[in-house]
Amino acid sequence: MDFSQSNTALLVVDVQKLFTDQFKDSDRLHKFLGSVSDVLSSAREQLPADNIIHIRANYTGSAWVPVFTELNPDKPVYNNDDVTAEPRAQENPGEILFAKKTFDAFNDGYFIPTQEASISYSSSPLSAYLKSRNIHTVYVIGMVTAGCVHHTAHGAFARGFKPILISGACLDRTEERQELTFKLYGGYIYQVI
Repeated sequence: MDFSQSNTALLVVDVQKLFTDQFKDSDRLHKFLGSVSDVLSSAREQLPADNIIHIRANYTGSAWVPVFTELNPDKPVYNNDDVTAEPRAQENPGEILFAKKTFDAFNDGYFIPTQEASISYSSSPLSAYLKSRNIHTVYVIGMVTAGCVHHTAHGAFARGFKPILISGACLDRTEERQELTFKLYGGYIYQVI
């Protein structure tokens, strides 16, 4: 993977133990986590650490949760503060942690301060941080493709960034849903590679 373009960042969406522990297709999960690890290794060789942003879901108190639960009684929503990374997608020192309150990280969220990287404006939106670093292109990987990955990529697009989804490092509940998402929106609001 070539991250050598200037003004580039990597967004790692929801690769959390909370979600990987409940994923039922272990073969697809294993392949996905291997791809995530490979993409992170490549990005870490080519990008400054603070251009790698780990986005985690924290839906505690989110207004949409009761409606989602009513519409999707078979899909659990974890309404807690557990933002623990899947071990193979753990952030390295200096990489940024950002928690989102809805599917789109550009809509509502906050930075999680760490000892290695502190954002002085911890309540600023993700787009303000990326613009302050002169980022133009955001590579997006993670899970669930048709949900949080898609919505975060759309959020980037709507704020003037060029989103690129790395297909092998994205995961949805079914391969069919993932391929449909790529087919519907790839080349339209984001590039899929």
